[in-house]
Amino acid sequence: MEQTINERINKITGSACIDKELELEQDVEIKIKGSVVKVEDAGNNDGTKNRIFKVKLIEIEDIK
Repeated sequence: MEQTINERINKITGSACIDKELELEQDVEIKIKGSVVKVEDAGNNDGTKNRIFKVKLIEIEDIK
């Protein structure tokens, strides 16, 4: 029986330099470039599963 995907979760790892000062608790919108390095499924106890994408950060393209 095929399990339904309940959630698709992105986990981002890595770091990159930025050219702006940020304030503590400041809300920011960040556009990044990254590479998907792993995809895995984690089963839930209700017959569904979550699909987890692990993304390696390559660069930050924009911060607003």
